[in-house]
Amino acid sequence: MDLTSLFRSPEFYVPFRAGQIVFKENDPGDTMYVVIEGEVELTIRGNPIRSFGRGEVIGEMALISDKPRVGTVTARTDCKLAPINKKRFLLLVQQSPQFSLHMLETMAERIRWMDSLISPNTSAP
Repeated sequence: MDLTSLFRSPEFYVPFRAGQIVFKENDPGDTMYVVIEGEVELTIRGNPIRSFGRGEVIGEMALISDKPRVGTVTARTDCKLAPINKKRFLLLVQQSPQFSLHMLETMAERIRWMDSLISPNTSAP
């Protein structure tokens, strides 16, 4: 599923300049984002972990679990992100089975990927 198709209204996009922090580790997680344009990078305890590009989501774990952010996300390039707060997230889950399935697939993929870092003998997706 191309999540950018759910967020066609540019008036809701938030621009970030290269080097600008989107959110910091241990911040409250009240919003997740869909990358509409550009690229962002996740770091945990100052270590680069992964980059995310067009159509990918960031910040969903803190939004879903109501826990502080696990890492810091910084814009690698100038980018546009579509913010999704808790209320909008719940509305999307209720109205779009495809969105719900996409979020479950994303979470499963990230759990497998993190598991592969911990247990290198397993294959990553």
